[in-house]
Amino acid sequence: METDAIIIRRRVMTGGVDCNGATANQSAALDHIHGYYKEALHRLPPELVPSLLDAGFCFGFLDPVSNIIANTVSHDLHKRSQNRKKRSRAGISKNGEKSESRRAAISKIITESSKDILLIPRPSDSTNALLLNSSIAARSLRGLVAFLTSYFRYLTTWDALRYLVLSGADLLVAVHLIQEVRDACTFTIHNPTARIALRCAAISALHPAVDALVSRSFLLASRADEASKPRRDTGLHQRFHYRETVLLTSTTTDMISRGSPMQQAIARLQHRKAKAVTRLQRRKMENFPVGAGLQISLKMALLDKIHLLYLEAISRIPKHELRSRHHRGLLKAGHCYGPCDPVTNIILNTICPQVGETLWSTPEVKLVLSSSDVLTISETLSQKLPPGKSLKKARKLSNRATKIISAYRKEFEACQGTIIKMAEAALLIYAKQGQEYELHFICDVNSTIPEDGVGYCPHSYRYPFSHMNILARPRGSQNDQVPTLFFIQCSNSDEHMQDKAFLCCPISDPSKDAGRCYHCEYDGIKIIHPSSKCYLGHCTDFEEMARGESAVNAQGLVEEGQRNTLFDGTLEYEDSIYFDPAWDVDFRMFIDQTARDQAR
Repeated sequence: METDAIIIRRRVMTGGVDCNGATANQSAALDHIHGYYKEALHRLPPELVPSLLDAGFCFGFLDPVSNIIANTVSHDLHKRSQNRKKRSRAGISKNGEKSESRRAAISKIITESSKDILLIPRPSDSTNALLLNSSIAARSLRGLVAFLTSYFRYLTTWDALRYLVLSGADLLVAVHLIQEVRDACTFTIHNPTARIALRCAAISALHPAVDALVSRSFLLASRADEASKPRRDTGLHQRFHYRETVLLTSTTTDMISRGSPMQQAIARLQHRKAKAVTRLQRRKMENFPVGAGLQISLKMALLDKIHLLYLEAISRIPKHELRSRHHRGLLKAGHCYGPCDPVTNIILNTICPQVGETLWSTPEVKLVLSSSDVLTISETLSQKLPPGKSLKKARKLSNRATKIISAYRKEFEACQGTIIKMAEAALLIYAKQGQEYELHFICDVNSTIPEDGVGYCPHSYRYPFSHMNILARPRGSQNDQVPTLFFIQCSNSDEHMQDKAFLCCPISDPSKDAGRCYHCEYDGIKIIHPSSKCYLGHCTDFEEMARGESAVNAQGLVEEGQRNTLFDGTLEYEDSIYFDPAWDVDFRMFIDQTARDQAR
């Protein structure tokens, strides 16, 4: 009896990535792209084949074939407008010459091996020369990867390849799949991060006219319905109407079709699933295995969502109560898990850290609490707690350990005073727009923001700027009004507080503001950045990564950010600030040992 052969493939792991699997994904994505170019060549007139081979990339906000056609025509228009090259009409009178042109183009596109493709940009002139000699399909794949890693946080090159295989190398379908997995907000072409990501894609693919591609891609996205519906010819193939596209790509009307490119991408995905021949193919599209790298990506995205829960919980606790009594409880025991919804769990665990899992009938906290509410909750929970053991008298710290903790606390208080002054000064400047705000709470601060375009800084570098999130309430408002989350970018110098880099703006919906910042992500600091504003770290550094001019690539940015988020190396400093010898027994032993080690 015949049996199916079992093939065992040795896994080669590099940095948590299955290299064989990554190569297979790269080849599979290229196969999809090759199919799009074959279809586009059947629909384009032969005189446009040179423009296709130069800059007819398959990325953009339409379907892949329409992107190829639109980018080809757009590039041809750009060349003619710059008087660089006149289109040649040679060969259009004989069908044999037209077929030969297409066959030669297809051969040039598909003959390149996936092993020769450089998906990760490198700072080398020889690398750019090699890439320029690569096929348009290979450069398109590089651009697709660059868009995804520039648009989404924590997405590495290899993770992007996984999604491109699942989506059939369709950019917006891949975006939709990532958003579904992360439960993120729906992509729109009006998000400025999308424009930056498209620029990075064009730069990474070495497009000869980046600005022209970006502007016409957004213009075409507004007419997605028209651009994606070719008319039928009397011949066997659907031919692309050149004159119609010239008019379409040269229009200057504003974008009017919000969300329509994404809706069409979802429709393409459903059609792709319906065409899956076997049950196995459908299962692979719906439930693909999560690799080690993708687990890290999802873990970091989940931490972002948990961070939003803490921002909401902090906004509901009265300022005085949070600053004077419950800040230690928040940091030490304000966990989001428990019998209630996550925000309520954080508040209850903060107010009464010993609650544990004893309060299954506690109601959800929906409104902003008052000081009396906090006191009532604290007394009620204390009565429900089981009797505990009396605390033993804490052993006294050594003089050296006491001095270490005292020094850390003085340093923290000085730093805190400086940050408070910066935040209040920023709110005073913002008040000139007509509304005064008073500081409620400082959420997150990154005081190591360099000049624009300075991605890596030596230890001797003095950082000139800070990013921070604060909660502030309109001055004179009622205590039950939920504070507003602000983003602030300001100088670390009092003399230059209002320089050109200053920015202070409210964030209306933290769950939808997806502005990226190279510096905050690298440092592992979770600050909510406004997607509709320009700030240091949101554009230039990502473009440098796309060019290969940055010391850190997409993979390195994710790894360094994860390391700084989960293992920031400041345990000794941060635990000293809220140290209580009666409760923090482990840290008391740690700081005593540290003092003894320093005395040797």
